[in-house]
Amino acid sequence: MKKINYAIIGCGNIAGNYKIKSNFKGCFTHADAMSKVYNPFVCIDKNIKKAIAFKKKFHFNFYSQSVDFLKKNYAEVIIIASDTNSHFKLIQRICLFKKKPKLIICEKPFTEKFSQALKSSKLLKSKNIRLIVNYTRRWDKNCNNIIRKIKNKEFGDFKAGYCVYNKGIMNTASHFIDIFLDMFGDLDHHKIPGKKIYDNTLKDPTIPFVLITKRKVPIYFGCTNNHDKSNHEIKLFFSKKIIETTDAGIHWKIMPNIEKTILKFTKRQNIKIFDTTIGFAFLNLVKFLNQIMQNLQIKKLSNLNERDLKIHKIINNIIS
Repeated sequence: MKKINYAIIGCGNIAGNYKIKSNFKGCFTHADAMSKVYNPFVCIDKNIKKAIAFKKKFHFNFYSQSVDFLKKNYAEVIIIASDTNSHFKLIQRICLFKKKPKLIICEKPFTEKFSQALKSSKLLKSKNIRLIVNYTRRWDKNCNNIIRKIKNKEFGDFKAGYCVYNKGIMNTASHFIDIFLDMFGDLDHHKIPGKKIYDNTLKDPTIPFVLITKRKVPIYFGCTNNHDKSNHEIKLFFSKKIIETTDAGIHWKIMPNIEKTILKFTKRQNIKIFDTTIGFAFLNLVKFLNQIMQNLQIKKLSNLNERDLKIHKIINNIIS
């Protein structure tokens, strides 16, 4: 059976050039994972030298400097891995193609503005194109297992939480907003006193804020400058358990939430520590896409995940 063609726009780190500096197993880029199932058809980058090098490295059939290559050369799946400021225009151009892709995978943040996300959602729906925003933790099995247990109340009632992040509310905090929406459903949000830190881009500041669950439980977002090299971590307090991440979210810790005295602080028992499966997130995403393509269920799926729009709306209100 002929392999499905895929195209990738933007030949940078997340596309295929990222190198994991550890012994973790898995795939950490789109090209590594996609080429195991689909045919690497064309790689596109404004920098033609990058496109040529990428073609050679991942054995693409073609390379190009322009997305217009796809007007006459069909790819069922298109990955948008270019800079965020290009996403909205690229989606508009792709929707004008005579033969449109069945699926678009777009790196987060989806667009720079909430208004662009809304326009894109309507346009994609009118053209019957399914778009998936790649929040990698959605494809992390261990993370999904924790979310399932939270929803099933296995850790008890949620009491409070906090998150530390840097390098932009869209670039970094969006990952955690996405996770918390999955864990707790709809979230309200409030600004809190604190200075905007421009450690990513001028359009994507790092800002302190708080999310509020339906049960009025707060999750506080503190921030530091990217130059401080702080980790991106979360800690959640439940009536039965305490959950936290370490090493920039690579490890999860689950421990009992017991009544403590100063003596009990010296000895912590029954702590479960395990790695994320983030190294296999791209492979899990590809498996999900393959099921969609094989079952031909494109029309039954929403054109843009509602959660993606909710993330954008929260970020838009906090930045404005």
